[in-house]
Amino acid sequence: LVGGYDFARILTMYFKGFVKDNTELQRCAIRWLRGEYTTKTEARSDLGVRDIINDSNYYDYIKVFSQFVKQIGYSGLVINLDEAINLYKITHPQTRDKNYETILKIYNDTLQGNVEGLYITLGGTPEFLEDERRGLFSYGALKRRLQSNRFETTEHRDLSQPVITITPLKHDETFVLLSKIKDIHAAHHGYETTVTEEEVMNFIREEYSRPGAEENLTAGEVIRNFIGAL
Repeated sequence: LVGGYDFARILTMYFKGFVKDNTELQRCAIRWLRGEYTTKTEARSDLGVRDIINDSNYYDYIKVFSQFVKQIGYSGLVINLDEAINLYKITHPQTRDKNYETILKIYNDTLQGNVEGLYITLGGTPEFLEDERRGLFSYGALKRRLQSNRFETTEHRDLSQPVITITPLKHDETFVLLSKIKDIHAAHHGYETTVTEEEVMNFIREEYSRPGAEENLTAGEVIRNFIGAL
């Protein structure tokens, strides 16, 4: 694997710092693993390595991390990349395409079995995916791979495809969620809850009775309002 030698050396240096109670050496090793070194010269001076983790090689090092995680006994490494809309917002086309190129590489590696023990999810809005001017669909190779099964319906979902559309919570699902939050809130703050099931249902009715709520109200807003009410 690309970067395996330097990664192994960093782990050795961290362990050496741990054994000798050298917190500075441990700090430098952690700094390297976090990709916080800006020059190779500084990293070589502190740790004796030839490379640093940067924008151009971070995915190679994620693959090294995943293999390390497997070797120490776990099934693999899970990475969640949220707020992917920020890639869509990049105004420079070449920079945006460079990011989409990496996403294509991740897709090919994980779906074609080129890397084991690595599970990656990206969370984004429909426009991040489908906008053909700036979204993932603007990158032809990704559009071909990420188009949804055209036979899918809300009743019959295809969860084997790479893109899984999140459907809004139904009212009964929202009721179950808020009921659990009610209990967690009481346990966290150390009181006996007096909120009844009827009151939770009334709260949900009131939230969704506002104009445009059915189309625009998110679960996050309902939760925030409910905790505010509690």
